[in-house]
Amino acid sequence: MKSIFIVFVISLAVSYGWGMRGALIGGEKGAALPGALLGMFLALFSGSAYIAERFYFFAAAGAIGMAYGGFEPYAQTMGFILHRDGKDFNRKKGYLGLILKGMLWFGIAGEIVGMAFSALSGKYYPALQIVVLFLAVPFIQAIGVRIFNKPYNPKEKVFPKLYLSLTSREEWGGNLLMLIVFIAISIINKDFYAVGFSLVGMVSGAIGWVIGIFFYDVQVHPMKNGKYILGKFHKYIDGWKIMEYTLGAAGGLGFGIFFEATKGTMLKERLDVINAHGFWNPYPQHQALIAWVLFAVSLLAVFQYVKRMEKYGRAFEIFERVIFFALPAIPIFLGNGISAQLLAFSSIVFLAGQQVVFDRGEHHPKKKMLAVIYAIVLIISVILQIAFELPPVAYMLMYWIYYIIADNCLRKNWFEGSLRTVVPCFIVQGIILTLVTLFAV
Repeated sequence: MKSIFIVFVISLAVSYGWGMRGALIGGEKGAALPGALLGMFLALFSGSAYIAERFYFFAAAGAIGMAYGGFEPYAQTMGFILHRDGKDFNRKKGYLGLILKGMLWFGIAGEIVGMAFSALSGKYYPALQIVVLFLAVPFIQAIGVRIFNKPYNPKEKVFPKLYLSLTSREEWGGNLLMLIVFIAISIINKDFYAVGFSLVGMVSGAIGWVIGIFFYDVQVHPMKNGKYILGKFHKYIDGWKIMEYTLGAAGGLGFGIFFEATKGTMLKERLDVINAHGFWNPYPQHQALIAWVLFAVSLLAVFQYVKRMEKYGRAFEIFERVIFFALPAIPIFLGNGISAQLLAFSSIVFLAGQQVVFDRGEHHPKKKMLAVIYAIVLIISVILQIAFELPPVAYMLMYWIYYIIADNCLRKNWFEGSLRTVVPCFIVQGIILTLVTLFAV
């Protein structure tokens, strides 16, 4: 019964995270939220008091792992299924694309989260290998894109052979090569736990996308009799949100089942080492300095919104991937708790604020006031992390209340249209998950 409850909570957490991702921040920065929730609840339910108290390592690893899938556009891929009357309607191509992208998205997330349990035990990966591996990620992805997603010239209508969009820049090849390299490294180091986590993620991610887009498709289109499947509730139910909740729940379900099934075997081997010796920390020198320098560098991302910097948009996009996900992964996987806390808390505060102020609030009449407010919130989050080791409930409240406020602060009405069901759903999910964090440790 306990295992069923744990699997349910993990599934609910990833479902909520995916739903909120679609509400506030898209792309890789938004995907950090469901990943952080996944990692946090895995740590809380690990059965190890040591790991539960240091849950932020796994929240950070989850945020990094889930983020990589967000580099890949999928709206046009969905359009092949949803645009039944359009020239681009191609159901087989749409499902193929979403299966591939779902596999890669959740496969990478599973690999990196599983790898975190192994790496922090100090038993599987040499320190230098971890450093080189994450430093190489941007180059691995660039090579993968070059192999699988070129040529790409939309003006001349020149696209790759396997192209799963209409005009968007596809980058699934980068994630494919990254996943292959990471799995190969795990196999070489006999880390079959990470490999198993990845394979489960690939399967549950693909299934989640298929079921999610199917629900969206049948909800958004009328039946043969002209009526909608949800009847008069159609205008109050967000089909896109149903899709995100569903694919998040399916992915979380797969991860939760694998996590519980391996507690007495592969996971136990890692937990025993960690409980006996603590987290592996091969480079204890200058950890605070490294963590704070990396965090300070990440804040430079705001300069992309300076008008003179607009022409460097693509360069900033790559820069953000490195400073938010590739570089911080190195100290986190080498046992740097300050880096883990900053990524799992303050960096996510920053990403949400960045979205509200500079993206969605770009033309808001009170943009300067919003910028000041979010700067103050970020400073407070940093002070809290300096002064205290925040408990999991503090992280959950940030992932929940802060995100709901951020998502709705630019809206005139929190409960209009489909928001009448979406916002209450977020609130209920948030309450449940917050209560779990209070009693899980």
